[in-house]
Amino acid sequence: MKLKKVKLTNFFSYKSCEINLDNSKVTLIEGKKNNSDASSNGAGKSTIFQAIYFAMYGDIRGRKAGEIIFFGEKQASVDLFFILGRKQYKITRIRRETGSSNAWIFVKDKEKWKDISGQTMAETNRLILTLIGISKDIFQSSVFFEENAISAFADRKSAGRLELIKSILNLGDYEICKKIASKKLASKEKDLDDKLLLIDENKSIINDIESHKESMKNSNLSIKSISREIKTLEEGKFLLEKNSPSDLIFKKKSIEENLDRVLLDISDNESRILNLDTKLTSVASQLKEYEDDHNKYKTEYLSLSQAVAVVDIEKISNDISSMDSKLSTILASRQSLINDKFSSQGEKKVRVGEINSVSTLGADCPTCFRPISDEDKNKIVQARKIVVASLDASIQKIDDESQKMSLVIGDLESIITTRKADSKLVLDQTSRLENLKNLLINIKKSSQLLDTSDIKEEIKDRDVKMIDLKKDLLRLELELKSIGDVSDTSVEIDKISNNLVLKQNEKTDLVRQNGRLEYIISEKEDILRSVKMAKKDAKALGEDIEHYKILEYSFGKNGIPSEIIKSTLEDVEKETNKMLSSFSSDIANIEFCTDRSTYFDIFASFFGQRRRFETFSNGQKCRISFCIRFALAKIVAKHSKSHIKFVMIDEAVGSFDEEGVESMGDMLKTLSKEYRIFVISHKKDLQDILGDRILVAQTNGISSIEQC
Repeated sequence: MKLKKVKLTNFFSYKSCEINLDNSKVTLIEGKKNNSDASSNGAGKSTIFQAIYFAMYGDIRGRKAGEIIFFGEKQASVDLFFILGRKQYKITRIRRETGSSNAWIFVKDKEKWKDISGQTMAETNRLILTLIGISKDIFQSSVFFEENAISAFADRKSAGRLELIKSILNLGDYEICKKIASKKLASKEKDLDDKLLLIDENKSIINDIESHKESMKNSNLSIKSISREIKTLEEGKFLLEKNSPSDLIFKKKSIEENLDRVLLDISDNESRILNLDTKLTSVASQLKEYEDDHNKYKTEYLSLSQAVAVVDIEKISNDISSMDSKLSTILASRQSLINDKFSSQGEKKVRVGEINSVSTLGADCPTCFRPISDEDKNKIVQARKIVVASLDASIQKIDDESQKMSLVIGDLESIITTRKADSKLVLDQTSRLENLKNLLINIKKSSQLLDTSDIKEEIKDRDVKMIDLKKDLLRLELELKSIGDVSDTSVEIDKISNNLVLKQNEKTDLVRQNGRLEYIISEKEDILRSVKMAKKDAKALGEDIEHYKILEYSFGKNGIPSEIIKSTLEDVEKETNKMLSSFSSDIANIEFCTDRSTYFDIFASFFGQRRRFETFSNGQKCRISFCIRFALAKIVAKHSKSHIKFVMIDEAVGSFDEEGVESMGDMLKTLSKEYRIFVISHKKDLQDILGDRILVAQTNGISSIEQC
């Protein structure tokens, strides 16, 4: 599978962009943001790889549906063009902000694209997966090298390298299978324990059945013996009853029963009479309370009626209205006086001002501008003073009149307040009078409901019945006395009767016991079949347990995962040495040492001397790490029978120094003979080594491509 180009529409920071991926063998993808070469993070470099991954698998790891869509747009789409064999294909995927998506696969037929998609989304995805021949897990471990993926071998310790190998080989699925097998094994072992317990219990029941047969045999003998005893007792009782005064015995027994019944009726009747007397007393007490309340409230009602009758509420209301009107008139008059006072005070102020003005005048009149003499000034001042004195007298008169009105107003307000209080009191008394009236009516109704005549009538009937019962009691006692003691034969008959009852009960118990034993014995065949079936199930469970034990071990750390690691590392070791021989003359013979569960150490020969991986320089570790990681990717891809012939490396060199980066650049050029390689990096050293570049530039949040 060879990539041709990819087209992005509203995908992350790309509005509309077409990227050619078929220019050279090794392409460096670098970026700049807002026209600054110093800032490349977030420019959109990794988005190119994400678009290829999205087109192939319809997934963007760790991102929600709406996050991949350019801000403000409704949907994003990616078109991936590639060659497989001699045919050209195109995958188109759309993701909407609602989360829904669509996918199509096209093949180029002459100059037109022919749609070969499935009828459903799932069918199309399966067709794409079959076509490219690699799952997304294998793609991530053999094609897509994420950040620090290559330098991880150089940075990690022994156990960390082993975990990285397990992660790349996707051995986590085996751990899940082991857990499932362990869970199934535990379930089957529990089922086997239950079956074995059932077998033991049924065997115990079968043993008990044999003892039950012996018990049943003894019970039958006991039943026969008791039956003979019952027959003997019945014959003896018959003879005794035949030779005794049975009529008197029967009569005495009947009288005693009637006597007990009469005594019981007398007791019940006495109890009922006592209850009726108590009820009658309670009702009489309640009636007395109603009568007392009625008299009390009636007295209050009459008193209030007399008090309300002598008060003329309408006259009080008219008086209040009349006085309110008079008060309003006086208040208006007082306000008029106050206004006159303010007017007189204003005029006085004007006259006093004129007096002061004349006193300060010059030789000329301010009005006619003619000379004015001192005598004329004095005349004007005297005239104004007379007017002021008149105004003072008028103001004093107004004050006196206003004071009188204030006294009248105070008296009226006091009288009005008193009359309103009288009115409220009369209204309250009227309301209370109505309440008392309703209360008296309710008391009368309640008293009428408490009728004692029914109770008294029932007591009278009970007294009559009591007299009759006592007469019956006396009669029965006389009859019983007249019979006297019957022969002692009755005592013997009672004794035999009691023994007869005991024997019959004993026989009944034995018969019931035998019935239960017969049922248990009849269940023997069913129990035997159940035991046989349980043994068969136990055997099958045992076989299942052995099967799941094998699976548990196979999926465990010493099973299939261990063998996969062993087989893979052997192949990787060979491939690594093969690649390393092309890249390095000083380092050779890579050797892996691991127990496949806890540690993974790497050794290599340096000019014939065996050394640990950690003792090499950064550049040497870079070459070794790159060869191991790339060899592992090749082996994984080989096992999956992948058709993909390209590699995507996203900032995978991590912490490599200048020497390591230079070594990696040389190795990438060598590997480009076999693979189409795309590298994302911000390292300047790689930019100098790898000549072919794709420059991603982002301005104002929109990414575009400058192909170099």
